[in-house]
Amino acid sequence: MDLLSHLTQQGARTDRDDWAHDAACTSIGPDIWFDADEDRDARQLALEGCAVCPVVRQCLQHALSIGATHGVWGMTTVAQRRGIARHLEAGVDLVTAVQRYQEQVAAGRQRTADAVRERHARARLAAAKRAVVAA
Repeated sequence: MDLLSHLTQQGARTDRDDWAHDAACTSIGPDIWFDADEDRDARQLALEGCAVCPVVRQCLQHALSIGATHGVWGMTTVAQRRGIARHLEAGVDLVTAVQRYQEQVAAGRQRTADAVRERHARARLAAAKRAVVAA
């Protein structure tokens, strides 16, 4: 389940102050969530742990409110939280900010894929021209 789907399915529990008692990470321990900054395997384990957590929204809201600069919180990495926070600054709600961030990331990936395809097409064209000249 992706973050946006997770957030839209969690509406009922957003007002509880004691959300941390229900967090999946409390039964696993904090190490993998903070090792995730440097260790790709730990990051994947942390994100998988978050995917089954019933309080992802509250955790993410908390991380954004305190400006958490380390670890995985609310199914997000530090870089993802920075991107989401930029959208929150526009005054939108959390779900909209996440949606806009994910759309921005997808658009960036598409631009990168398009640029790679363009470079490959130019390289194939240049190779074909060289082959014609050599023949």
